[in-house]
Amino acid sequence: MIVASIIKKTIKNKQYYYYVESARVNGKPKYVNQVYLGSAEAVLRKVATLKPSEALYSEIESFADVCLLYDLAERLSVIETLNECFPKRNQGVSVGVYALIAAINRAVAPMAKVNIEIWYGKTVLRSLMPVPKGGLACQRFWDNMGLISEGQIDTFEEVFLEEILRRYPIRASRLIYDATNFCNCSINRGKSNSTQSNLVNL
Repeated sequence: MIVASIIKKTIKNKQYYYYVESARVNGKPKYVNQVYLGSAEAVLRKVATLKPSEALYSEIESFADVCLLYDLAERLSVIETLNECFPKRNQGVSVGVYALIAAINRAVAPMAKVNIEIWYGKTVLRSLMPVPKGGLACQRFWDNMGLISEGQIDTFEEVFLEEILRRYPIRASRLIYDATNFCNCSINRGKSNSTQSNLVNL
């Protein structure tokens, strides 16, 4: 086994530094490689002029806010509950996964469904909730959301609220839902509360 270190040598009352590699030869430690580094001042000058090498590649992902919501959804079994209330054939991404990804997106970076696949690719969700390439295309979202009926939504709301109240000491009488600023559907009539005059509040 080779051990690397930096040693100091004193030559004519001056100190110099060397990079050395040591190994056992015939049972005794011996320098097997030695590189002269220079005086302390010379070493400092070399270090000061060094520039860190550029990374071959890097990945920047949205992490904290997305992980917080995902962890909360995991603890509340949101995907499992959604899939029980919104069943479909065992084919492709489940309705529960689509709905949770859309909900997390709405909470941290609301955008049109056509852009969610790009957003998803820049978050840690792609590791936590892997979806095949193209699986989050806008049409896939609408196809799956179209499978959900109003009755199923009512069932999910009841089941999910019961689970929340079971886990957390919340007084239901103090819960308020405010939807006055939720503008989601493009309908070419009426006037919404947003800056887009062609939207109607839902």
